[in-house]
Amino acid sequence: MVDDIVTILGSSTDVKVEGYDSCQVAIINTTNDFSESYVTALEPKSTILYGENKVESAKKLGAESIIEVPKITILKDKLPEKMEISVLG
Repeated sequence: MVDDIVTILGSSTDVKVEGYDSCQVAIINTTNDFSESYVTALEPKSTILYGENKVESAKKLGAESIIEVPKITILKDKLPEKMEISVLG
């Protein structure tokens, strides 16, 4: 947890995260196999994708317009209501 924001960092092929049913921010490496069900099960408000397959993975999660950004700032009081997908480029 960083600044009272529950954050998970890893890949969707990692072993199930013990003790977390959901999170506010999921930072996911997409270099290996990507499982959208792993991400959606966490119910994050913000999903940040990086790695070789980040654009394809964003599409699997339902992102309509994909813009790669160099950095992301997340504030607890500005978390979106529905899952927002960001791609680090």
